Amino acid sequence: MAKWIVLGVLALLPACGMLENKSAIEVMPDVARNINESGTAEFAKIFPNATMNARVDNGDTMVLIMGNMPLGNETYDPMALQKLLRPKLCATQNFRDLIAEGGKIRVEMTSNFGKQLPAIQFTRC
Repeated sequence: MAKWIVLGVLALLPACGMLENKSAIEVMPDVARNINESGTAEFAKIFPNATMNARVDNGDTMVLIMGNMPLGNETYDPMALQKLLRPKLCATQNFRDLIAEGGKIRVEMTSNFGKQLPAIQFTRC
């Protein structure tokens, strides 16, 4: 189940769009702002009652924060999930560009039972 949730997020993000005249790292604050303004509404179309926000850490890490995820008490191995999802992430040009510039993507989730799940971080393709 966690795999499908993260895949849903990765499919949604390219729609946030990268600006043509800025590097992927330079546009991260704009992408985070777009996610914070409309991410929950878009994300809830896939996962009802879930929330999605974003922030940029250290100027090079896009942090995607998903709350109220329908996972109950389920958990996962973040390294196994990272390995499974990396090809999907790296198939998207925007993500490849970000990572090629030294950027990172971290996914943080809290289940609908309030359980903080292990973060998943992508630093290479």
